[in-house]
Amino acid sequence: MSHKVLIIDDENLAMDVIESHLAKFSDFEVAGRCTNALQAMELLRREPVNLIFLDIQMPEISGLDFLKNIATDAEVIITTAFREFAVEGFEFNVLDYLLKPISLDRFMKAIDKFYRKRTDSSNHTMMPDSEKSQPQPQSIYIRSDRTFQKINVQDIIYIESIKDYVKIFTSSGMKVTKQSISKFEEDLSAAHFLRIHRSYLVNLERITGFTHASVWIDKKEVTIGKTYQERVVAFLNNRMRLI
Repeated sequence: MSHKVLIIDDENLAMDVIESHLAKFSDFEVAGRCTNALQAMELLRREPVNLIFLDIQMPEISGLDFLKNIATDAEVIITTAFREFAVEGFEFNVLDYLLKPISLDRFMKAIDKFYRKRTDSSNHTMMPDSEKSQPQPQSIYIRSDRTFQKINVQDIIYIESIKDYVKIFTSSGMKVTKQSISKFEEDLSAAHFLRIHRSYLVNLERITGFTHASVWIDKKEVTIGKTYQERVVAFLNNRMRLI
């Protein structure tokens, strides 16, 4: 699900910077760009948004006066070249205060605050409520080499599906069993495993890096499937705040 964003600033270059930074995240959609508060009020009447980037010094109505006169559930991040507006801005319970020129590093911290605020009540956004309270399985049994073998869940690095079989890569080696990856996904749903591709199920604790296209597990790069991409990247971005 995309978070809708409204950018309000009387300088197009400043709006371009914010939109460029936002493009680095897959789960944000710019619903509108407004050069003054009156345009923004009109847009908000037509379309609700989740996040507003708001400049302070604008023609006719300042950003702070705009805050006094709107009723919205959207989070607000102030953007301005003037540090002295910070205290007054936080009196309106704004989410953050970005000083221009806005660096990507500082922008990411503000987005992190947004994720925290939106996910406080649902840390595991991809898991149903019924699964969040389930105890984590400590081990599983698989049939391999004509015997049933016990595998400690924490030792599993990732699981790869190949037709009717799966390869289970663990800290001590690889095992093969005839079973669907969907069954493993169901069994390990409460154990911090994430399906990132129709052929891959990965241990979240083993991920060492990720982009919008792939995740790294140590030196192994695993592609994120196109149909999984939006959910997986949003989930991993949310998870960043815990690191």
